[in-house]
Amino acid sequence: MSAELIRQVSTESAHLAQRMAVALLAATTPAAPIEYRLASMTKAFATWPALCRSMAVLEDYAPSTSNAGRDIDDAKIECLSDFNNRRKDAA
Repeated sequence: MSAELIRQVSTESAHLAQRMAVALLAATTPAAPIEYRLASMTKAFATWPALCRSMAVLEDYAPSTSNAGRDIDDAKIECLSDFNNRRKDAA
């Protein structure tokens, strides 16, 4: 896959993620009027499907990177599971 195409989709994904993050932060601003907070939450959730689609395209373009991310996530899940099991055994 073309590095330029990966760069383009990565930039789009980052832009969408940033828009979603800004909307989520705006939704949690306690001093903001409730109407503004609700509108911000709606924007955040409206951005989610587009971000997922963009990330799915990126996953197709860069499968080795995606697999590495899954491996890291699997290791974190296993570590958390081990921690929870040790905690339960100690109780």
